[in-house]
Amino acid sequence: TSYEEIYMSIFLSYSIKDNLFVEKKICTLLDAWQITYFKAPDKIETGENWQEKIIDSIKKSDIFICILSKNYKKSVICHQESGMAKANNLYCIPISLDGTLPMGFLKDTQSKTYNPNTFKPNDLLKCFLTFDNTRKKDIFFELLCSKIADLGNFDQANDFLKCLSNQIETYEPNKLKKIIEISMKNYQVTDAYEFLPFCKQLIRNRTDLNSETKSILQSYIEEHKD
Repeated sequence: TSYEEIYMSIFLSYSIKDNLFVEKKICTLLDAWQITYFKAPDKIETGENWQEKIIDSIKKSDIFICILSKNYKKSVICHQESGMAKANNLYCIPISLDGTLPMGFLKDTQSKTYNPNTFKPNDLLKCFLTFDNTRKKDIFFELLCSKIADLGNFDQANDFLKCLSNQIETYEPNKLKKIIEISMKNYQVTDAYEFLPFCKQLIRNRTDLNSETKSILQSYIEEHKD
């Protein structure tokens, strides 16, 4: 599969009163990862039928992220969106900002409460990896590989590697091998100061790596000794 063919779409369901969190903590991250998402009213053009647009966007999405809060609970539209998401068999990620639990059609879906002020990229990354594991797909993993290949500067690479380093226990050895192989082809990654600690962490913590992956990592570590 070429990276150009990889596609994942997300529907964001939230109360407009929680827009600041969605914009700063969710949309910023999705934009950085170049993941397609629908967020009303931003993605609705003037003159469009907003109800039809929402229904159509839910049908075309893979993941439904709902930002639960007391505000969400009071919103009739949010309840309707969650019902449509369930009816269309979307993978649902309920993120609670204040302990509000999933309701209605999502009441049996496990949620997690986060402090809105300390919510980090890694928190959302874990949710996407769960999507891959649950649906037995590799959509997000392939997007991840695509992102590594496209990292265009050292700051981006360092931020991305920090996020990855917290998730190395999640990946199977063959996936770690692919991550390393792609990283080695992008000098923005290999020259980033976070890459050496990342490689050392893999050698130290992942004893199940195959000999080829270990050799690549050990060679890089040897070449970049102080």
